[in-house]
Amino acid sequence: MINKLKLLYPSLNDGVLALVLEQAQDFVLDYCNIEEIPNSLNSVLLDMCKQDINKLNAEGFNSESAGGSSISYETDYSQSVYKRLKKHKRVKCL
Repeated sequence: MINKLKLLYPSLNDGVLALVLEQAQDFVLDYCNIEEIPNSLNSVLLDMCKQDINKLNAEGFNSESAGGSSISYETDYSQSVYKRLKKHKRVKCL
């Protein structure tokens, strides 16, 4: 996965790419309530990493208006990511 991210973002160092990937993996494990990430989620992880890196490059900006002085920030993954993750989500029993 790191090699794919290196191909997409050659200007970013390995440490940043590893951190972004680790955060995405942690999110998937927690959101889906699973112990291990299956290979079928690799494309979702890659999309999540791309979204996170784009947020870093845009400093979290989603949109900005000059006249009304309105700024909004992106804080979440896209709906397509959540839709693909829900297929792997397990119910947490107490």
